Amino acid sequence: MCFIRSVRKSSFFLYLKGVREKESEKYKLFGSSKGNIPGLKLFKRRAGFTLLELLSTTALMVVIGAALYAVLSNGIDVWKRTNEEILEEKVSIFFEKIAKDMRNTFSYKGVEFLGEQDSVSFPTLVISPLSHPNLVANVGKVNYFFDKKTQTVKVVKFDISGLYTGKGREEVLLKNVKLLKFRFYSYDPQGKEYFWYKNWQKGTFPLAVGVEIIIVSSEKEFKFERVIQIPIGS
Repeated sequence: MCFIRSVRKSSFFLYLKGVREKESEKYKLFGSSKGNIPGLKLFKRRAGFTLLELLSTTALMVVIGAALYAVLSNGIDVWKRTNEEILEEKVSIFFEKIAKDMRNTFSYKGVEFLGEQDSVSFPTLVISPLSHPNLVANVGKVNYFFDKKTQTVKVVKFDISGLYTGKGREEVLLKNVKLLKFRFYSYDPQGKEYFWYKNWQKGTFPLAVGVEIIIVSSEKEFKFERVIQIPIGS
């Protein structure tokens, strides 16, 4: 009986040994090492992207790029419109100033109404800095002109003392100016018709003055025109 049990135990141990040897051969066959799951390397994912992932990423980048372009384009449009509105306001202020001075012009001995294509000077009411805080307007002269070197429109104001000293206060009214052009409207007694003159040296006042301005902004040219009537004109 003991012999039979010994034989059975030996057979059982031999069986276990054979099973372990087979498992060991399987590990070697699939390239696994001790402590790893058999066949793990067969299912290990390779580095990189699949075609679906590449297409999804490309589509997402296109959508984001289009959105950024739309935002940038709208921002530029708003900036341009804002600049154009600011430019129109500055030109309107210029026209209001010169129109006010021309409507207040009057005859004054020694100061004539003189005009060229890019400048005009005439007597008008000027507020002297010495009159502060009362700010009383008095007899004076203004000279509006185009400075080609700086591409600006300027005005020089002479108060009553400046008429004798020749010293006035200069102010820049508009920048980035390409053209400032004056014309002078009056009646021609010889031709018996109304006519636009390129300059004015007649010792009297024109009926109206045409003002044309071209300003460059954002690489575009903007043209403004205004006709100012002179109440004292003849």
